[in-house]
Amino acid sequence: MSDLLSIEALRLSMNIAATQQRLALENIASHSISNAGSQRADFSTLLAEVNALPAEQRAQVISNLSSQWQEVESSYIQQSHKKATLDEEVALSMKASGSYRKLAEVLNRKLGLMNLAISGGKR
Repeated sequence: MSDLLSIEALRLSMNIAATQQRLALENIASHSISNAGSQRADFSTLLAEVNALPAEQRAQVISNLSSQWQEVESSYIQQSHKKATLDEEVALSMKASGSYRKLAEVLNRKLGLMNLAISGGKR
C-alpha cells in the first residue's frame, strides 16, 4: 500500500508541476498581448484536503485526481488582470521544470527498485 501511495503521490506532484510550467509558458506567450493578464494555480487547498484524508483512502483519491487532472486543475487556476513580468515567468517555468525533472527521477528510481525486487536482483 505504501508503494502505491507514494507512486500516486508522485504522479499527482508531476501533474501539479506540469500545470505550473504550462501556465508560466502561456503567460510568457501572451505577454505581448496588450489586454492579457496572467494565470496562476494554487494547489495548497487540494494538498491540504488530500493530507487530511485517512491513509487508507489517500491512494485511491490521489489516483482519481490524477486520472481526471484536466478537470481538476481548472478548479485551481485563477486569472489575474495583472500582467506578469517575463523574468518572473521564466523563473517560475524553470522552477516547475526542475521540480518535474526531480520527480520523474524519483519515480524512475522507485520503479527500478521495484523491478529489481520482482526479478530477484537479476537483470
